[in-house]
Amino acid sequence: MAATQYFKARKVHHTWLEAWGDKKEEKEKRRLLGMPGAFFVVMGGYAVGSSNHNGKPGEQRDPLNQTLGEGAAHQNSSSTLSPPELVTTISADGFISLLERQVIQTRIKDGRLSKSAFEHYTIQDKGNSNNLAKMIVLLQIMWMVVQLIGRISAGLPVTLLEAHVAIQIPFAVAAYAFWWSKPLDIDEPIFLPLDGDEMQGHDVRTETRFESRDQPFITEKKSHSSVIHMIFRVWYDIAVYFDWQAELVSASTAVLNAGLHLIVWNSHFPSPIERLLWRISAIGVGLFPLLMYLAIRKKGIEPYGIRYFYEARLNGGSLLRQTANLLGRFGRGFQDACYQVDLESKDSTQRDGWPDWMPAWSRFMLLLIFVGSLLSYTLSMVYLIIEAFISLRSLPVGAYSNLQWSNIFPHF
Repeated sequence: MAATQYFKARKVHHTWLEAWGDKKEEKEKRRLLGMPGAFFVVMGGYAVGSSNHNGKPGEQRDPLNQTLGEGAAHQNSSSTLSPPELVTTISADGFISLLERQVIQTRIKDGRLSKSAFEHYTIQDKGNSNNLAKMIVLLQIMWMVVQLIGRISAGLPVTLLEAHVAIQIPFAVAAYAFWWSKPLDIDEPIFLPLDGDEMQGHDVRTETRFESRDQPFITEKKSHSSVIHMIFRVWYDIAVYFDWQAELVSASTAVLNAGLHLIVWNSHFPSPIERLLWRISAIGVGLFPLLMYLAIRKKGIEPYGIRYFYEARLNGGSLLRQTANLLGRFGRGFQDACYQVDLESKDSTQRDGWPDWMPAWSRFMLLLIFVGSLLSYTLSMVYLIIEAFISLRSLPVGAYSNLQWSNIFPHF
C-alpha cells in the first residue's frame, strides 16, 4: 500500500508541476504543493467547500480561507451548497482532473482561491510528523539490527519474538521510505471552493452510494465514526489503489516473508506441536497470497471489492443488523463477481475480465479459493504473532545473556 500511495502521490505532484508550466512567473506556484501536499491529496485532505462564504446555513466553511487574506473573498454565489452533515472529499483522480481542466490554476490566478491552501507550512500544520521523530525511529531500528547481528555472531540464541520483529524490519523500512514525505494524523481537511460546473455535475447534497476506482468526488456523512466504519475505511483505502501489479508485488512480498519466517525452522519452541504449527503457518503465509493472486489475476475482480468495502463503510444500525448487512453484501458481491455483472446496471452480464470459455462454476471455484486463501492467510499470520509472544514462557538457555559491548553504547 505504501508503494502504491507513493506512486499515486508522485503522479499528483508531476501533474501539479506540468499544470503550471515552465514560465518564470509561475515558478513560485510550482513549488507550492510538493510531495507532502501530494500525499495530502491522496489521503483525502482536500474537500469541497462553498464558493460563497457569506455564512449561509449548510455551507462548508474553510477556516483557512477565513484567515488567509483576500484569497477567499472573491467568490461567486453559483455554488451548490452542501448540507452540514455531509462532506465531499476530492480524490486524487479528482484533484488531477481539476488541474488538467485548469480549475485550480484559474481560481488561484483570479484570487478566488488562496495559494496558501497549498503551502508547505499549511499542510505540515495539519499533521503531526517531523523528520526528527522519524530519524529516532530509524536509529532504534538500526540498534536492534546491530544487537541481533551481535547475538548471532556471539553464538547467543535469538527468541522467536526477536526473530519475528526483525523479519518485519525490512518491510517497515521500505514503507517508511515510501511514506517519508507523508503527513501523519490529519484530523481536518482543507476546503477548496468549487461550483457545480467545476465538479462536472457531482451532487454534494446526497451521499455517494457507490464508489468506483476513479471517482473524482466522494460525498459522505461526517458522523460515520463506528468501529466497523473505520475498519472498512482502511480496507477501502487499500483496495482502491490495488491493481494487478500491486497484487503481484504483494504476493512476492508474502513469499519473501514466509521464507524469512522459515529461517527459524529448527529454533527452540516450547513444544513440538508449536514448532509444527509455526512451520505450517510460515508456509501458509507465502502460499495463500500466491494462490489468491493466481486465482484472480487480471480477472477484473477489484471493482467488486471496492464496492463492497465502500458500501460497508455506510453500514448502520445495531451490531446484529450490521453483521447481517455485511454478510448480505458479501454474498451479492461474490455472485456479481462470478457473473461479471456490470456495476452500473445490475441487469447486464459483462464478462470482460473472465475468459469467455470459463463456465460459471469454475469462476465460483476460483473465487472460493480466493476467499479461503484469504481466511487461511489471516489465521496463519495471527498464529505467528501469537506464538512469538507465548513462546516467551519457555526461553532457550542464554536468552537473558547480554553482549558485553552493548552496555558501552548509550541507547533507548
